[in-house]
Amino acid sequence: KNSNQNTQTTVRNIDLTVSKDQLNSLLINDDFSQIPSYDRELYFGSWTDEDGDCQNTRAEVLIQESLSTLEFRSSKNCVVDSGEWLDPYTNNVYYLASELDVDHVVPLYNAWQSGAYLWSDFKREEFANDMLFEDHLIAVDKYENRQKGAKDPSEWMPTNQDFHCKYVAIWIEIKYLWELAITSPEYKFLDSTISSC
Repeated sequence: KNSNQNTQTTVRNIDLTVSKDQLNSLLINDDFSQIPSYDRELYFGSWTDEDGDCQNTRAEVLIQESLSTLEFRSSKNCVVDSGEWLDPYTNNVYYLASELDVDHVVPLYNAWQSGAYLWSDFKREEFANDMLFEDHLIAVDKYENRQKGAKDPSEWMPTNQDFHCKYVAIWIEIKYLWELAITSPEYKFLDSTISSC
């Protein structure tokens, strides 16, 4: 599984000046008293099949990010079985789709707490399945992803230290694009990490 491949194969280059500007434009909010309780299925739904080709968002991300030929579970080509994926969180290569989660870089619960509770159901489903921003969803080691859970970067960072600068830049960009708030500890951590990149 181990690989020394450069993580740039799956994630594009980041402009840290842009990241800094985006970070400084984000709303900081530490008051969660008005936020309704969270229900992932109810508020964000599950993976959708936007183009009706039987491949849901998870499958589409696996297809898009595979570095070699894919195998599917059946001749209908709906569910991805194997391929080759470089996980930027661990810098390991995986060949079985079952070893991977497709991660929302900004977890759905974090998005909910950051302002998505105010959105329409449609917009929340759009966020959960967004593939327009290529780093919004990333195929990663499922155990690493479960360690992350709903944590923000001040609470969890990928084990692959070479990816830290890109990870926080992606996090900031998603928050910026979707006009989501950040907490004070989140801001301090993101600012210091970006400043040291």
